Amino acid sequence: MKSSHAADLSVPRTGKSEVTTLDHAGAATLPLLLTVEEVAEQLHIGRTKAFAMVKSGEIESVMIGERGRRVPREAVIEYIARLREQG
Repeated sequence: MKSSHAADLSVPRTGKSEVTTLDHAGAATLPLLLTVEEVAEQLHIGRTKAFAMVKSGEIESVMIGERGRRVPREAVIEYIARLREQG
């Protein structure tokens, strides 16, 4: 029997008012790179918490240019997988 603990990710389609909920398999529709603010939205956590998780390396990020930090969508998926393993 499959686990019913699908990772729910909300992905804005045309703006912040229209949101579609996706399961883990549908996460491929997320942008390739997300801002830390977008990660906070997807995980339903605050900006401050999301920035702390990126700064500590809990969620992987990459630099784009001199000041642009982005989080690969795979890093978000891996973070959710680690949470699921922890129970």
